[in-house]
Amino acid sequence: MKKIKIMIACWILFLILYNTVVFLLPVEHKISFYTAYAFSIASMLAAAGISLRDCSSERPAKSRFLDISIVYIGLTGLLLQVVWGILSMIFPVIPTWLVTLICVILLGATGILTLLTEAGVSWIKSRDAISTEQILAVNTWKAALEAVLLSIKDEELLEAAERLRDILRYTDPVSRPSTEKIDKTIADQMEALNYVLDKGKKEEALAVIRRTEQLVKEREIQCKAGK
Repeated sequence: MKKIKIMIACWILFLILYNTVVFLLPVEHKISFYTAYAFSIASMLAAAGISLRDCSSERPAKSRFLDISIVYIGLTGLLLQVVWGILSMIFPVIPTWLVTLICVILLGATGILTLLTEAGVSWIKSRDAISTEQILAVNTWKAALEAVLLSIKDEELLEAAERLRDILRYTDPVSRPSTEKIDKTIADQMEALNYVLDKGKKEEALAVIRRTEQLVKEREIQCKAGK
């Protein structure tokens, strides 16, 4: 809250200073002057709103496409708008239509980049929603299989187990409600693999590995369908 209050105070001070400097400029107040002034104020208010929102959030919103903090986009747009506005006021010979056109372009570009940042926010939230619990199942299978590989001496079994490891390595690591049933089945297969290996049953172990491979592939299809 204190940070927000300081930010508000800074913006108020900046607006007062800007207005003081602008209206003390020894220039004629023509249409181009008020056009540039109006767009500059609009840009400042937009940038103030963006920066206050950024301060109130737990972390700055990042754009998926540009990886830039949303506040930097607003402040960059503000800076360009203010610079152009002051130039338009100091040099009244610049046509009003040109002043308006560039002001609209600057404000529009800032708005578009901000919208791209908003799209990035949704992406970040979806990534953050992936918890440790959701990737626990696949990580458990991988760890169990690595332990199994250390105990296998038979070359054919070892080759089959390594093939299953490669499949698990590239499978979707996130468990979903739609994969709950098949996840449990795969977990049961991993336990069965340990059991038959302990008993020295090679053919049964190979059958379990083949069955697990098929289940993992089916799970991958379910994961893609659930996205």
